[in-house]
Amino acid sequence: MADIGLVGYPNAGKSTLLSQLTKTVPKIAPYPFTTLRPLVGYITYSDGSMISVADIPGIISGAHNNRGLGLSFLRHIQRTKVLAYVIDVSDSSALPDIVYREIQKELLHYDEALLRKPTVVIVNKMDKEGAEEGLETLKKCTRLPIVPVSARKNENMESVAQMLRQAYISSKSV
Repeated sequence: MADIGLVGYPNAGKSTLLSQLTKTVPKIAPYPFTTLRPLVGYITYSDGSMISVADIPGIISGAHNNRGLGLSFLRHIQRTKVLAYVIDVSDSSALPDIVYREIQKELLHYDEALLRKPTVVIVNKMDKEGAEEGLETLKKCTRLPIVPVSARKNENMESVAQMLRQAYISSKSV
């Protein structure tokens, strides 16, 4: 599958993030379930090394019971070495701490080993109103490394690429 799996709710910006980190051109649209099957791209680093990144279709509540084709999406996540939760902190209808816990709950119910994989949190849509408050809320509920970005505006992509690289390197020693 891929070294890194981008995991999150529909419309969190996973496809946009993939397009900014790699030369991949996924379909991007402002409606849920634009991504129906994983798409893999490659981050190329200045030293010539590469890491594969998969845009996994959105996970929803009940995915572990195959809601929204959840089992096939969760199987793809299972085959990655590192998980990168992509969380939209600007969405007032889905509080970031609840989204974070829901993602973890779905992974736990599918295969608790998924929660032992190296994991990072990419906080997306920082260019939107309310994002700072969402970021602060999320920081209170996790000790995982967090990097705030605006994938749409291509902001902080180098930090994401480096954080993913570090997580991938640490996955090799686990």
